[in-house]
Amino acid sequence: FNIYQTFVLEEKHGFNKTTPQLFVADIVKSFGLGFAIGAPFLSAFLWVFKWAGDRFVPWLMAFMLSFQLSMVILYPTVIQPLFNKLSPLAEGELRTRIEALATKLKFPLKHLYEIDGSKRSSHSNAYFFGLPWSKHIVIFDTLIKESKPEEVEAVLAHELGHWYHLHPTKLLAISQIHIFTILALFPAFLHAPPLLRSFDFPKEVAARPPTIVAFFVFQVQMLLSPLEALVNIAMNFISRKFEWEADRFACELQEKVAVGEKEEKENAEMADMGERLSRALITLHVKNLSTVWVDWLYSAYHHSHPTLTERLKALEAFQVQKAKKSGAGGKKEL
Repeated sequence: FNIYQTFVLEEKHGFNKTTPQLFVADIVKSFGLGFAIGAPFLSAFLWVFKWAGDRFVPWLMAFMLSFQLSMVILYPTVIQPLFNKLSPLAEGELRTRIEALATKLKFPLKHLYEIDGSKRSSHSNAYFFGLPWSKHIVIFDTLIKESKPEEVEAVLAHELGHWYHLHPTKLLAISQIHIFTILALFPAFLHAPPLLRSFDFPKEVAARPPTIVAFFVFQVQMLLSPLEALVNIAMNFISRKFEWEADRFACELQEKVAVGEKEEKENAEMADMGERLSRALITLHVKNLSTVWVDWLYSAYHHSHPTLTERLKALEAFQVQKAKKSGAGGKKEL
């Protein structure tokens, strides 16, 4: 399926830049990483489970949270360089705009990178990562090539909106609740031999099942699969809410930064950030050949982001509200 996706579908629509050699190399690296990271993780997971006994939930929660936080550090420094090259963003208008924006918002920007996403695909994106006191912004070279600097700045303003509203931290907290629920439900399944017998396990195995086998049956085949469908819809709802909050942040960016006499002119240039973000979203959807009209029920289940039409309508509404607020404020001053 990956071969068909990459060399047939992506190729047909002009996105594929991956060579067969690179495709095979990626598979080998992915399997190697999966073994190098997955095997010790699984071993530690089972050891904690066995060591803690029936009181394993808090210990496994602590272990998995530690693993997640360590991956925040390891992924950009060790894993991602195996697949993509991160280069410092070249000096110029775009770098100046982003650094000025980060300074005004007091965003702890440590590095500003350009990633060579074009060696695999012509799709484009931008994101940030890092610890609370040290953040890194990564921009796809395809986004830089296809969009104007002011539009890329608007996309980054949206991403900084996620940071401003603590969305990554909130999602991490929600994921911990999700993990806790899964782990808390597991003992009831583990100590229920009739359930395991219904999967045709021998009586002696059902009485004391291997942890990994029981967890696989519990997670994949028994209880979690139908529940995860509902969880997925709820997570998409939260994600969409966060996306709208980030869009609104970009629209109202001018009000979020401190205004001094020297900065007043520069901040005035942010007044059209919402319009710039709208243009950037349209450009991204056109270049990526993204679907515009999507059934709302299908979208609720499958999409973590609002559709383009939903975002454009919301951005327009945000700008109208902003204009009304500015007008009311001006009248009050008069």
